Amino acid sequence: MISAFPPPLPDLAVDLSGPHTVTAGESATYTLRVRNLGGSSAHDFTVKFTCGEYVSCNPPSKSWLIQSLEPGGEAVLEIEVTFPSAGEYPLTAVVDPDNVIEEEDEGNNHDSILVLASPPPLPDIAIRQAAYEITIQYVGEVATSYIYANMTIINLGADVDQSFKCKITIDGSTVGEVTVPGLESGKSYFIEMQATLPIDVRGMRMRYIADSENVIEESNENNNVGELLIEMD
Repeated sequence: MISAFPPPLPDLAVDLSGPHTVTAGESATYTLRVRNLGGSSAHDFTVKFTCGEYVSCNPPSKSWLIQSLEPGGEAVLEIEVTFPSAGEYPLTAVVDPDNVIEEEDEGNNHDSILVLASPPPLPDIAIRQAAYEITIQYVGEVATSYIYANMTIINLGADVDQSFKCKITIDGSTVGEVTVPGLESGKSYFIEMQATLPIDVRGMRMRYIADSENVIEESNENNNVGELLIEMD
């Protein structure tokens, strides 16, 4: 008696790997590893990658055509993905999504990972140093204050790629205002101003303000202002 056994079938499997945490706006590379675990070759099948559910990645999907994969063979595919905003992104890899290949096991044709995209880091502009020199002159009972003030600001966070203003005041009166063209992470910027006020400023408060118009979104808004009491012998 002769027994007839069905011919061996392919068994396509896919593994998806890559970073599970990223920063929004940046790119990461993901690898799709396709293997044939079966006993015969598979020909002309598709591998598909999709990204995102409610918010799409860039690109949102991509497909590859595999012409042939022998038993024990492996195909390695890569894709670079950009995550446009913060949130969760489900990534999915599917081999033979249209079921054109008859296989031993259809349960290993999918793989997925969940990627968490964190918000990008923010700048943090802080006042590092502040000082003043003041000369007061009287003509009769009329006082004139000659003011020189300076401050150093530092960016403790991410790069600032736009201009912003810094200001120095004395009890609400403006000593000066300058525009900073931008500030890289870790860099400092020295600012100096001069003014003449028709008052005696002793006992008043000198106020130093970084990003005086609040145009820069920062991780810490509490270190943008410093004050000095004007004291003179």
